[in-house]
Amino acid sequence: MGYTGEDLKQWLTDERMKADREKEKVEELTHQEQEKKRQEEEKKRVFELEKLKIEAEAERAKIEAEKESERMKLEAEAEKVKIAEFERAKIETE
Repeated sequence: MGYTGEDLKQWLTDERMKADREKEKVEELTHQEQEKKRQEEEKKRVFELEKLKIEAEAERAKIEAEKESERMKLEAEAEKVKIAEFERAKIETE
C-alpha cells in the first residue's frame, strides 16, 4: 500500500469518518421514510374518519327522510279516515 504510520492513521480516520457520514445518511433517509410513512398513515386515518362521518350523516339523513315519509303517510291515512267518518256521519244524518 505504501502508507507510512501517520498516513495510515489519517487514512483510517478518513475512512471511519466517511463510514460515519454514510451511516448518518442512511439513518436520516430511514428517519425521513418513516416520517413520510407516518404522515401518509395519518392522512389515511383522517380520510377514513371523515368518510365514516359522512356515511353516518348520510344514513342519519336517510332515516330521517324515511321517518318523515312514514309520518306523512300516517297523516294522509288519518285524513282519509276523518273524511270517511265525516261522509258516513253526513249520510247518517240525511
